[in-house]
Amino acid sequence: MMDIVVKGAKEKGYEPDFWTTPDSTNSYGRPYLYMIFRNIEALKLSAPWRGGKVGDIAMDIKEGINAGVWSVGVVV
Repeated sequence: MMDIVVKGAKEKGYEPDFWTTPDSTNSYGRPYLYMIFRNIEALKLSAPWRGGKVGDIAMDIKEGINAGVWSVGVVV
């Protein structure tokens, strides 16, 4: 699935520096902190609070809080 999403985003001019899915964290997805930590490692951030999580569901916000990063909820 992510191959399709990443390709489509790139065609529209958006290319993230790094992305991850629960597949790379032994199936530990949201609200666990492991996907965010994979990003922190890959981007070589010196502290979790230097990162952030933006999401539109409660599980996104819980993931950010569990990882110790800034968490932003989006409502449309």
